[in-house]
Amino acid sequence: MATIPNPRDGKTIRTPLIVSMDPGAEKGYALMDPEDIVERKSLRTPRILALATTLADLLVFAARHFPGRPVWVIVEYQYSSRVTSGEISADSIIRLAFRAGFMAAEAMLTIPNVIDGFAATPHQWKDLLYARGSTLRKDIFCERLKRELTPAEIELFANIPDDNVDDVLDAIGIGWALHYAPQGDPTVLRKWRVTFDHILPMSPNRRRTAKNYNRPGVFKPRS
Repeated sequence: MATIPNPRDGKTIRTPLIVSMDPGAEKGYALMDPEDIVERKSLRTPRILALATTLADLLVFAARHFPGRPVWVIVEYQYSSRVTSGEISADSIIRLAFRAGFMAAEAMLTIPNVIDGFAATPHQWKDLLYARGSTLRKDIFCERLKRELTPAEIELFANIPDDNVDDVLDAIGIGWALHYAPQGDPTVLRKWRVTFDHILPMSPNRRRTAKNYNRPGVFKPRS
């Protein structure tokens, strides 16, 4: 049984299982065990225990793994520069952000023994796995992830519809990145942590300031 320091208080806890989620065009879920590390083609990451396209299916496929284990959940966090760069439309980023928040809340409320939730942007999690990983085209990045999988893990895709494969692969990458995150910078997990009353900070240049409310035509909240 492996243990780690809890990022919130430093106390020793059993290494949590990781449930990782991608709110892409379709949803992707992965469950992995950081107590069982696999030497892969170019990565050293937790073994994947179950894959699914809904949380309900993941819980059914992996029910036997949860008893007695703490759990971390992580979802991909959306950020506005994906719109300004032309990568995605404003309407799409709103839908993705809503879906990501819903998925995180559903997982944190439904999965037994969840002790923390996290969120990371594509830039953050992809660059933890491969140098300049966030600059790779999605199909190239997903193919790299697929080549890291064991034959047994490939078999877990048997019940994944073709339209969901890339999002499930991203979910795998997100979970592996959470495993890597504290190894380079112990403060990363505190920065990625989310709760029901805390959303990760926006970029400082996009925060509302007092003078915003003084501009003509801008709604001024009641005192």
